[in-house]
Amino acid sequence: MSAELESEEETSRRPAATGGSNCIHKCSAPISDTDEQQTVARRCPHVTKNTMQADAAAEQTKKKAIARYLKDLEKLEAEDDFFSLPENLARETEEDAEIRADRMDTLVKNLEELGYEFADPAEGDEESRLTSTHIRYSASATVGLTASSAMTPARDRTRRAGPAPAPQMTATAQQGRANPPPVPAPRNPASIPQPEAPVQPAAGTEETKTATQESPFLNGQVPTGKPKARDYSDKIQGSRSNARLDIKDAAREVVPRTFNISLSSKKSAKKANQKLVAGLLCKNAFMYKDPEARTGIGEVKVVQDVINASWFAGPRDRGNTNGDLFDPISPNAIAFILSMIEYCLEEYQTGIYVKSPDFTEKQYKPRYVEILKDITAATNSNPNFLRNYDAKLYKRAQKYSGVVATHDSSRRLDAEDLAKLRAAVKDRTGLTDSEHEDSDKEGNVSDPAET
Repeated sequence: MSAELESEEETSRRPAATGGSNCIHKCSAPISDTDEQQTVARRCPHVTKNTMQADAAAEQTKKKAIARYLKDLEKLEAEDDFFSLPENLARETEEDAEIRADRMDTLVKNLEELGYEFADPAEGDEESRLTSTHIRYSASATVGLTASSAMTPARDRTRRAGPAPAPQMTATAQQGRANPPPVPAPRNPASIPQPEAPVQPAAGTEETKTATQESPFLNGQVPTGKPKARDYSDKIQGSRSNARLDIKDAAREVVPRTFNISLSSKKSAKKANQKLVAGLLCKNAFMYKDPEARTGIGEVKVVQDVINASWFAGPRDRGNTNGDLFDPISPNAIAFILSMIEYCLEEYQTGIYVKSPDFTEKQYKPRYVEILKDITAATNSNPNFLRNYDAKLYKRAQKYSGVVATHDSSRRLDAEDLAKLRAAVKDRTGLTDSEHEDSDKEGNVSDPAET
């Protein structure tokens, strides 16, 4: 008879199969006394393919959860072993040990709820029996739902649970303790066989690789407590060029003031700013001394203001302490400052300040190169003008900072003065103030302090 669905009334009228009963779903599939319910249910047409797939997926999820819990337990066991060493006891507090123990107990409870069975302690092993609730777990024993019998019990955690109670001694043990055996005479140490030293596997062998893989720490190395590189990654990645950052901050402060950009939030001020910024950016009008005639590229007051605020804010600022690098102000610096001014003007295109992305080399280098080419091409006909103008920018910046030029060429030795100085010291000993004092009456050298 085929396994077709029948109504409850038809099923009740049909006689049961010999030696068994019908399916629990009341279909025509017979169930013998020797069949298990799960085996017959898989033959039952009521158990669809989707149901079987769902059961398989649930079983797979269950195994993954068990593997994850076992892996976490293995890590906690490794931490417990590490912090239980005498040299590492001071690195962990009792509270941390309690927290780790609670986490282990929670994982054990979760595994038991999933049907995972732990290995029982060996018979007669009192220490294993006392520590049966704390087992050293292995993440590799996750093929089935039962732990491998090769699991070894862990040591007793005396740091948090106290010492384990001593096992009761048998009568034979008590008698042996009352009548101890005689102590044998000492033997020659040379005659005592020494245990062979364990053979260390060579580096790169399979044994070394396996030991490294099973270690809970990277490359088998225990934590040292020293700071890691990741602790400083945010600071390293967040650092920027100080020179570029100083110029950008100075330009953001100078540009609104120099071009009279209003910082008001009124609608009229917003419209006025939009019109002003659009005119300055149109055909790079902000770069020219005469925007209508388009002459004097770079000869604008805003460039001098940015130079003053960036490098000559005070007497000890970098422009004054490194005069050889800033005198004269190079065309490259002028082109860079003009590109930064353009960047700051673009932040006011909407009429109000809207912060632009960072001034990165990838985004703004092409614009800087274009401006530098324009400055070079415009001044090629008169190199002296560019050189003198750059020097004038430096002198004005020094004057703004309150410092007078300290490396003027008029203060340096020329060739004639240097020749006179060399001739004057050529025949002197350096022991007297003058050559006339070398010959006194007694032939002694006079003391310069007395004169």
